[in-house]
Amino acid sequence: MQARTFGLVEHRGKERLVHVFGHRSHGLPGIQFTGAGRALDVFREKLLFLVKERGLRIPLRRYSLAIDPPDPVRGSLAKEGGLEQLELPLFVLFLQLSENIRINRLDRCVSSGSIGIDGGIRSREPAQGALRGAGGVPLRLLTLEPPREGAAQISLQHVHPRLFGGDGGRGAGRETP
Repeated sequence: MQARTFGLVEHRGKERLVHVFGHRSHGLPGIQFTGAGRALDVFREKLLFLVKERGLRIPLRRYSLAIDPPDPVRGSLAKEGGLEQLELPLFVLFLQLSENIRINRLDRCVSSGSIGIDGGIRSREPAQGALRGAGGVPLRLLTLEPPREGAAQISLQHVHPRLFGGDGGRGAGRETP
């Protein structure tokens, strides 16, 4: 199984889309991150902590998750703290690969946010309006907030209320820019 989505990072005053993709295979069970060196090691531990704390069932498989930032961002994302903004899209991708959530057309979705050490999930909405992927395809925003009328959004609270909802998502909420 494979999946992909987009992460949104603010880098030097500009918002940039980052490709986030991965796959699940029958190899030696574990989670591997590519594209950020060892900078995502702490996130891996947060991810495992959340899985255990929330009692999620994860099939014993090998999960490979990768980020592919655009050239102006590639070398400096980890150094300038931008990787934290990719924790939510990586978490959503992992949940999709492990079959804990099902989001149709995840490849046409974008999210941005971080996961705190307390398990609290904070999302960040883009400063600009509608986002577009390759070829001008409109992207839907994955958010913790209930969807606004007429907005191209998917509320993660509706996808998995226990995990992303008010009581299960401890500290969940929208981060103010």
